[in-house]
Amino acid sequence: MIEIVAEIGVNHNGNLRTAMKLISSAAEAGASTCKFQVFSPALSFDGDVQLLKTLQATQLGPKDLEDLRDECSRVGVAFLCSAFDRPSIDLLVQMGETRVKVPSSRSTVAPYLEYLVNQPFFSVIFATGACDYDDLINARCVFQSRHYVEVECVSAYPCDPRSFVLPNTRSVVWPFGLSDHSSSWEACIAAVARGACYIEKHFTLSYDQEGPDHKASLLPATFKEMVGEIRNVEAMLLNMRKKPLEVELGTMMRNRRHDTIQYRG
Repeated sequence: MIEIVAEIGVNHNGNLRTAMKLISSAAEAGASTCKFQVFSPALSFDGDVQLLKTLQATQLGPKDLEDLRDECSRVGVAFLCSAFDRPSIDLLVQMGETRVKVPSSRSTVAPYLEYLVNQPFFSVIFATGACDYDDLINARCVFQSRHYVEVECVSAYPCDPRSFVLPNTRSVVWPFGLSDHSSSWEACIAAVARGACYIEKHFTLSYDQEGPDHKASLLPATFKEMVGEIRNVEAMLLNMRKKPLEVELGTMMRNRRHDTIQYRG
């Protein structure tokens, strides 16, 4: 089954109660997984004072993450985090997490990748925002001993869905997915049709909140609609044998009676 990820990220605005509500709402909307971002504000600081304040205001502590993982388990969704720096990687290792996502902002940082590959993660989800082909070849080599999922991504919020580069089904070598930062979800449907096993979309409770990602997110009702369309396409792709369906039997019998009457006449 395709993994559909509600990227909560920092849309909780540093409020644990809001984060809990986001998890329950995402589960009700059909998400398979809820994803969060783990970072050390001082290490992610690039000179932008406003960014530093935002990071400090939205940072979750180790106990918060454990509580959120417990809530994910309670409502029946998986828990996943992207780790932005070494202390964040170390924290996820200490928590016993077996999966981690490499955010686009770290996908070309060699020391980060070298440190991560030496940690006991079974599965690595690699975001490709701002990467070129050589970067992808390097990542595939670095993580060749892991369960590796390459996730197409455009690092703009929101982005133009026509900017995505979706692989041809005949050329797919690695499991792939899509992290969709566009304002719609047509790219998610296209990715599923191309064989994606992982779909990620930002998730929020309201657009009337401050924060960097709310405008590129879906509300619960629209996220649920997206999930329904993905599951429909997934079911179509799983239909391998053409045969009459039960819902067609009545039509078949009527048509056959009509053909008999016409023939006898």
